[in-house]
Amino acid sequence: MSNQTMGINYPTARKDPYELIKSFLEVKISDHEGEGTLYAGMPNWFSEVDDRLHAFSQLNDNWDSYGASYIDEDLIEQASEFLFSSNLDNNVPKPFVVPRKDGGINFEWDLGEKFLSLEIRKDGMEYFFFNRKDEKSIEKEYKEQNLDSLIKEFL
Repeated sequence: MSNQTMGINYPTARKDPYELIKSFLEVKISDHEGEGTLYAGMPNWFSEVDDRLHAFSQLNDNWDSYGASYIDEDLIEQASEFLFSSNLDNNVPKPFVVPRKDGGINFEWDLGEKFLSLEIRKDGMEYFFFNRKDEKSIEKEYKEQNLDSLIKEFL
């Protein structure tokens, strides 16, 4: 549907502001492996991790054959937006992203001496940090809107 003013068609449908920002930042790139998508100001690994997150929507109940719950698409979008809204750069290592048996999503960074896991669930977020050098660990609820403070503190 569109409005026509002086021969120019203007769309009347409103787009989601998140999608508008994401499409504005999207930059197509080519390399020797083919075409990919980069997001300006985001780490090189963002697109790969975002694609992996969205692939979780293909998982059905019992995807692990041990009774695991499916991953809700709203939770996948929440995790993607959470990652996208974080002020990350290429100095932040790529997280390992895994679906959880309870229908949640984990972002994990294993950096030798340090291990950080962020668990995203429908009812909230929690992180676990372990320092192998001094064998200290921290586990607690995470209420921030992005990864910035967690990354700065632990990685």
